[in-house]
Amino acid sequence: MVHAVLAQFTLMSRMQADLQVVFPHATELEDFGYTRGCVTDDYYAAAGWGEQPLRYWLDAAEVTRRLGILDAHYGPAGFGRGGRSHTITFDTQPTPAAV
Repeated sequence: MVHAVLAQFTLMSRMQADLQVVFPHATELEDFGYTRGCVTDDYYAAAGWGEQPLRYWLDAAEVTRRLGILDAHYGPAGFGRGGRSHTITFDTQPTPAAV
């Protein structure tokens, strides 16, 4: 996931620079609904980069499948929504580290 997030930032930064626009972003509203031929492909082409390399773009069905696997593993640890939420509570007074 870290690689995906870093790659997304790089890609979005380059697209903004090449198109001379600024895209709004709200992580809680992210939609993993990419399908081949959608508006994302149009943006990619408008930036002058041609056709997207499919190895970096997963279809929504595959993302849903993979998130299901991750949720099954991370759920018992208190993480949900594909790692975008948690049920962990933090003490108001942190415990001092042992020396």
